[in-house]
Amino acid sequence: MIDKLNGYLLLKQAEYEVAKDEGQTMVEYGLVLVAVAIAALTAYELLGGRVGTFINGINF
Repeated sequence: MIDKLNGYLLLKQAEYEVAKDEGQTMVEYGLVLVAVAIAALTAYELLGGRVGTFINGINF
């Protein structure tokens, strides 16, 4: 009986550890997404006018 309970508790602990790691991964993806968005907005602010002038100068 104790062995079954011990096995069950170990299984639940493993499931918890996997779920905890998946949650951390989502947070990490969110932080990377925010960093990329900030970098893109900064680049747009710094180069926006020049890129717009360059694109408008292209003749199709």
